[in-house]
Amino acid sequence: MIETAGTFEDARRRLQDGEGHAVEITLGFGDPLEVVLDPELENGLLLRAGKDGTLLSRILPPLAEPPEGYPSGDPFVADRGVTLSLAGPPGRVHLVWFAQGPVMELLDELLSQSREAGWAVRSDPPERAEDVGMVELELLKDGRVRTLLGLESGAFSQVTLIEEDEGRG
Repeated sequence: MIETAGTFEDARRRLQDGEGHAVEITLGFGDPLEVVLDPELENGLLLRAGKDGTLLSRILPPLAEPPEGYPSGDPFVADRGVTLSLAGPPGRVHLVWFAQGPVMELLDELLSQSREAGWAVRSDPPERAEDVGMVELELLKDGRVRTLLGLESGAFSQVTLIEEDEGRG
């Protein structure tokens, strides 16, 4: 039997405390989602569509090194959890980091890794995210576009990376 939880955090806590093997959540926009433990990664989670079981996301805990299956050539921030979106068009990469603290620290790390990997930045980031409410950067490399979107709310920050063929977004 699949347990039901009110929020993703409730589901995560219940699974990691050993309360079942799968927990269903409804986020208010349609079909329920199923959260399950990742059998390949301690403290990792998988998010599946509740209706048909399609694997949507892999949620990685903070790790020192990228695990097997992490997108090759994409930034990895040690000791920061990251969500890999597995649904979407072929060739598209979608990663999301959540953290406490200023968004610019996380964004600077991802920007630095991108530049080291040969990505060219279309425009420099602002000094502080609060100056604009959010930060969006576009980088280019070999016909690909990488967008870094940074958001900050109180003590929490989020950076989303979307990478796809140029002209596709």
